[in-house]
Amino acid sequence: MSSSIVLSNNNSNSNSMSMIGQSPPCCSDVPNTPASEEMTRMVKNVVASWEWVPLGKDKVGIIIPADQDHRQVHKSRFVDLLEFCDETMKVKEVIAVFGRADLTVAAGFPRTLRYVGFRVVAPENFPPTLDATTHFAMTYVV
Repeated sequence: MSSSIVLSNNNSNSNSMSMIGQSPPCCSDVPNTPASEEMTRMVKNVVASWEWVPLGKDKVGIIIPADQDHRQVHKSRFVDLLEFCDETMKVKEVIAVFGRADLTVAAGFPRTLRYVGFRVVAPENFPPTLDATTHFAMTYVV
């Protein structure tokens, strides 16, 4: 079962859109560059079902299934991904986005992320394109 990640464009008259496979409203003009293609390749090398989306000029979101098993994550490739975000993509923040708001860092993959330096994003600090009522997010400052 796949989860759907929904973005809000902060316009009550507009419909939400699926994050997977589409750019969020704030980033719809991001060009398809070699760096973004490499980013997609690197994300898929960690776990094939993962996606990514730019969340502004210096943030990226990694879309992770809510039921992600930590044993299925290629750890060294995950570290390589974080380094790529820093060195090539020049982002300052990587946000792990889960399609369930009721997750916690007490169990599952969010618990694993906590051990490598990710911290929970408070709902009031979510990027404007993410809906805090339907998502759980953790941030890693690069």
